[in-house]
Amino acid sequence: MVVENAKFEGNQFELVSSAQRLCVPSRRKQHSIGAAAPGHVRDRLGLANTTIAGMGLLGCRALPITELNRATAVGIERELLREELEAAVAWLDANAPAWALQVAPIVTSEIICDYTRT
Repeated sequence: MVVENAKFEGNQFELVSSAQRLCVPSRRKQHSIGAAAPGHVRDRLGLANTTIAGMGLLGCRALPITELNRATAVGIERELLREELEAAVAWLDANAPAWALQVAPIVTSEIICDYTRT
């Protein structure tokens, strides 16, 4: 994440706002990759996408790479509930053989920190 452009003068909102501006296009791009694929390609690759609690999720059962199979903008829009994070993980487990959570460095939610430590 690039934060050099953030106006951080003791106001965390500016830093969060900058992170949101960086993550939202990534989430939209990832969502459009899944949505743009023709139906027969989606079916053959097992390609699926969804949004849960502001996170963009993309899964492809045929390609076990974390660069593709991931949740983006994790915890950027607001603090996640444990159930929301668990729902995203369950969705990824069902739709991708390998996956990653893309968590911005500024996210300090205890739920996300606990989850990523285990």
